[in-house]
Amino acid sequence: MMKKIFLLLSLGLSGFFATGQKVKDTVVIHHKYYTSVYVISKHIPALVEYELMDTMLICDTHLDRGRFAKDPDYPGDTDLDKDYKGTKYDRGHNMSSKNNDCYPIAMKECFYFSNMFPQTHKLNAGSWFQLEKAERDLAKQHKRIKVFIGNLGELKTIGNTHEITVPKFCWKAIYFPDTKEYSCYIFPNDESEQKAIGSYKVTLSELETKSRMKFQAEHVKIGTINQY
Repeated sequence: MMKKIFLLLSLGLSGFFATGQKVKDTVVIHHKYYTSVYVISKHIPALVEYELMDTMLICDTHLDRGRFAKDPDYPGDTDLDKDYKGTKYDRGHNMSSKNNDCYPIAMKECFYFSNMFPQTHKLNAGSWFQLEKAERDLAKQHKRIKVFIGNLGELKTIGNTHEITVPKFCWKAIYFPDTKEYSCYIFPNDESEQKAIGSYKVTLSELETKSRMKFQAEHVKIGTINQY
C-alpha cells in the first residue's frame, strides 16, 4: 500500500538500522503504515513517521476504533495499558486512528503503544485533535504528505509497572512533496487553554534546533534525542 521510507539515524552509530535493531535502548520498529523510533527506557517514541495519501482516507465503510495493545515486536516493553489507568493522561496517538479507519491492519497498528505518548486530555482533544483533522484535509489537497511526530523535554513519569515519560511538549512536522515545504508545530503538553493551531506554528529551523533533528526532504536525521 505504501512504500517503506527508512530513517537515517546518528545515535552514536552511522548507517541504516534494520527493524528492531537497538542503539543503546532505542529501537526502530517498522510497521506497514508507520515507523516508530521507540525509546525503551522512556516507554514512548522519540519519533513516529508516516506517509498519508488521499487514497488512504477514502472508503465505503469506516472502521470503528481499535483497542490499545502492546506492540508485537516488543511486547514486554510496550505492555503499558495498566500504567495509563488512573492517571490524568490520555494515551495520545502519534498517527491518528482516523488516518487508518479504512484498513484493518492500519487500525490495529495505530493502537500499539509504540505509537503513543501521554498527553493531557485538554491537548489530545483540543489543538492536537484539530491539527489531525487539518492534516487529513491537507493530504486530500496535496494527494500525499509525509508526517513526523515527536516530543520535547520530560515533565514527569507515570505508571506503577513501567515508568512512562510524560513529555513537556509534543510536536508535528508535515512535509509537502509537491511544494517541498514544511509546516511545523510545537504544543505544550499541559492544561493551558487551547488556541487556534496557527498559534503553535514554528519555523522548521526552530523545530530542528529544539528537537536536535535535521529534516531532509522526506527523511529525518536524529541527533540527541529529546533534549529541550
